[in-house]
Amino acid sequence: MNIQELTDYTVDTAPMTMEVKTEKLFPVNSSTWRHVFRLDPSAGSFLDKNSMLMFKPLAKDGTVSAAGVRLNCWNGALSCLKRITLNIGDNQIEDIEGVGLWSAINALYMASPDVQNKRLSHYLGNCLKYKVSEDTANSQLTGGTSSNPGQILVDNVKSGIDYGNSAGGGAAAVRSHQITNDADANNRMAIPIGMILNSIRNQTLPLFLFKDHRINIVVEFESLSSGFANKMSNDSYAADPAGGQGQSLACADGDVRFTEVEMLVDYLVMPSSVQEQYRTATAAEGGYDFEFVNVSRVLKTIPSATANATQKQEHRLNFQDQELHYVQQIKQLPPIPYAAAVADTSALRGAFSDKVLLDQRSDSISVQSYQMNINGVDVFPQPYNNALTQYNQLSYNLGSDIQIPKVLSVNDTNNEYGMLTNSSMGIKGKFNVLAYDARNGNSGVKGAGTQVGAYPVNFIYYRKPHAVVSKGDFPQGAGGTGAVELGKDETGALDVNYFVGTTRIVNVRQLASGGNAVAVMGA
Repeated sequence: MNIQELTDYTVDTAPMTMEVKTEKLFPVNSSTWRHVFRLDPSAGSFLDKNSMLMFKPLAKDGTVSAAGVRLNCWNGALSCLKRITLNIGDNQIEDIEGVGLWSAINALYMASPDVQNKRLSHYLGNCLKYKVSEDTANSQLTGGTSSNPGQILVDNVKSGIDYGNSAGGGAAAVRSHQITNDADANNRMAIPIGMILNSIRNQTLPLFLFKDHRINIVVEFESLSSGFANKMSNDSYAADPAGGQGQSLACADGDVRFTEVEMLVDYLVMPSSVQEQYRTATAAEGGYDFEFVNVSRVLKTIPSATANATQKQEHRLNFQDQELHYVQQIKQLPPIPYAAAVADTSALRGAFSDKVLLDQRSDSISVQSYQMNINGVDVFPQPYNNALTQYNQLSYNLGSDIQIPKVLSVNDTNNEYGMLTNSSMGIKGKFNVLAYDARNGNSGVKGAGTQVGAYPVNFIYYRKPHAVVSKGDFPQGAGGTGAVELGKDETGALDVNYFVGTTRIVNVRQLASGGNAVAVMGA
C-alpha cells in the first residue's frame, strides 16, 4: 500500500454538531436548608454532568473572630450537602442521603493531590496538603516541640488551615479565605452535579423525553455545622469540662448557613437525528431504558467493645431481589472525653485528633476484618483481615488506584509503632473505607452486578480494638516528659454509614396518545 492510498479517504458520515445552552436557575421553592430547582425539558436535549450547583457559605453573626471560620479542608463544599434528590413527575429517580460524604469517597479518593488541591479546589474550596517531616523542630506534633523525620504531617503553611499545635489546638489560624457573616465578602462555591448525582456521572440525561413531566432537583444542606466547619478560636480543650470534652476546633451547629443558592445548567442541544433515535426507542416494544447505579445509605451502629477482645457485628442491609454493584462502609469512633485525658501535654487530646476531617472521616481500627454474605453464602473463603487487601479492595470498587497514602487510610499495628504519622495530627487512619465490589466484569449497568435473591445482603464486621497505645521511650516536649500516644482508644461505639450501589432502570414508553409514561425499576 502506497502513501496516496493511506491518505486518500472519505468520511462516510457527516460530522455531528452540538450546541451548549447555559442557563442560570433559581429555586422555585426554598427554605432555610432545602431548595427545589426545576429543569426545563424544552430548553435542550440533554442535561450535562458539568452543570453547577452554586452557593455561598455564610457565618452566623457573632461567630466570626480574628481566628476565622472555614469549611472542611478535605472536601470543602461537598461537606455542606446532606441530601440530593432527582424527581421526574411522581417518580423519585434518585435520592442520596449523606451525599457529601459519599461523593468525597467516590470522587476525591481517586483524584491526584494536584487535582484535589488545584483544579477541584477552584470549585470546592478545599485545600488539604500534607508533607514529610525533615527535622525534629516541628511545633505541629504532640508536645508541641518535637517530631520524627519521615513522618507525614498536615502542611500547615500550604493547607487552607493551620490547625495549630496537635496537642491542644493552640495557634490555630486560617491560611485562606474566611467565611464571614457578610455574604458579599465570601467566595462562591460550585459543585458539578455529576459529582453528586450518580445518574449523570457517566452519561447525560435525555430531558426531552420527559417533556410531559416536571423535572425537579431537590438540594438539602447540612445544618449541623460542627461536622463540616472549623471555628479556629475553638481551641481550648477544657473549654467545656462539665460537658466532658473540649471544643475540638469545630463550629457549633447552626453557625454556618448558605445563601445565593443557584444552579448554572448546561443543556446540550443535539441534532434532531439524535433525538429521533431516542424517541424511536420509546415507541419500540418495551420502551427506552435509562440505566445507572443507584446509591442508598443504610445507618447502623456497633456497640462499645472490650479492649483486646474480638467483637463480631452482623449488619443486615437487605436489598433482596435487586442487582448489587458495591457496598462501602464508613465508620466513626466517638471523641475521647476530657475526663479520660491525662494532664501531660504529650497526651492525645481527644476530639483534637479529629480536628482536620471532623465528621468527614472514616476511622480505621488497627485489627479489623469483614465478610460479605450474599444469597446465604459467604463471599470470601475467610474474612478479609489483611490491611493491604482491604486498602486494595477499595481501589477495585472505585475502578482506579486510590490516591490516599496507605498510612492515612490504614491504622494497623505496624503503622502505629512505625510512627509514619502522628495520631494527634488528625489524619492518621481517617480515610479508612471498607468496600466490596460485586461487579462481574460485564460492561454497562444491568447485568454487570450480582443478582440478590430472597436472602438479605449481610455485612459481617470484626474488630479487636485496643485501648490507648503509648510508648515512653520517644522524646516528647521540651523536657522530654510523657509518653507518645501511638494510637487512639478504639473501644468506643461506632456510628456506621453504608453506601450501597444497585441497578436502577428508568423506563420511558411512548403512549398511544403521544405522551410518555415513566416507570422506575430496581427501587
